[in-house]
Amino acid sequence: MNARFLLAVTLGLYLVLPAPAVAQIFVFDDGGNHIISAPSCPHVFVYDGPFDQPTTVELLNGSMGGEAHVYGHSSFINHVYLLTTLYAYDSSHITSTTGVWYVEAYGDSTVEALVMAGVSAYGNSTIIADFDSSYSWCYVEAYDSSKVTVYGWVGSGVWANDDSVVAVNALIEGSLWASGRANVTVDGEVRGGLSAGGSSNVIISGASIGNIWGEPCGLIAYDNSTVTIAGGWIGGALESPAVCAVGNSTVAIFAGTLGDDLVAGGESNVTISGGSIEGDIYVRSTLAVDGHDYYIDGQSFPYGGTLDSGGQPSRTGTLTCTLTNGGSLSNTFTIYDGGTLVLIPEPATLSLLTLGGLPVLRRRKK
Repeated sequence: MNARFLLAVTLGLYLVLPAPAVAQIFVFDDGGNHIISAPSCPHVFVYDGPFDQPTTVELLNGSMGGEAHVYGHSSFINHVYLLTTLYAYDSSHITSTTGVWYVEAYGDSTVEALVMAGVSAYGNSTIIADFDSSYSWCYVEAYDSSKVTVYGWVGSGVWANDDSVVAVNALIEGSLWASGRANVTVDGEVRGGLSAGGSSNVIISGASIGNIWGEPCGLIAYDNSTVTIAGGWIGGALESPAVCAVGNSTVAIFAGTLGDDLVAGGESNVTISGGSIEGDIYVRSTLAVDGHDYYIDGQSFPYGGTLDSGGQPSRTGTLTCTLTNGGSLSNTFTIYDGGTLVLIPEPATLSLLTLGGLPVLRRRKK
């Protein structure tokens, strides 16, 4: 193969293949309203006009590729399928009725879009993203004090950082991570597990949290995080618990189902007042049960009583009770040295005890 042959091949390809799309640049900064059509790879820049008058641009059609940058209080409406990236700055507003690859939002901007690949939110921005189910690498990142609401199907994962607020109403094929002081609500499905660290606050209501990737737990709370389980289902994996609380975390279980073991470790505080647990309970820190009619190994146990390992490395038994918020427990427990199981009387029972109504309570139980 000589140089003349390579030159001929190169020229042939040049003549046969279509020329690459040439970006068309549009700049709008007059404070007016514009409706445009861009046949090829549009790059749109939208700024406020004189005296901070917002500019509005609507892109009707065009080929895939290109991007939009919107500043000030201006607005951009996109109808072009597979526009590469939308950038929103300041207090701008972007709406996309068709799928775009990426969205980045800064400042106090707002974006509502059908997204194919990923979103990143910074500052005090707000993103409402509905993900297409065709791309497995899509992701969500939230930083600073941003607010992100997620719908659809996210193939990679969701990261909530700093003081961000994230609402998950989607199917997350990967994992969900909360850190910093993030506030996360989950009412969808997270197949790759949930991790709550830092001082984050996570509320799970009606969600399904799985562990298809074999993480240490289906849900792990660590550092100073707070997790509230108000419904749904949380599962573990082979020989891994459904929920692990470690560090100085706080976990409150009001409802829902834990499909495997519950572990309270480190300096964590765990409270169970509703729902059900299909596995065993392991106590290395403080675990409180809020209910009534307590039985330990078939023997009635007093209200407000506590159990520890009795000076042994561990103690194993069976706890049966009715929980305050509905549901019941009938589970094997193991308390390790340093762990404490606290059996809290429900409010009605506590009131009777406080008022000296123990005889009344005894007659009611008969």
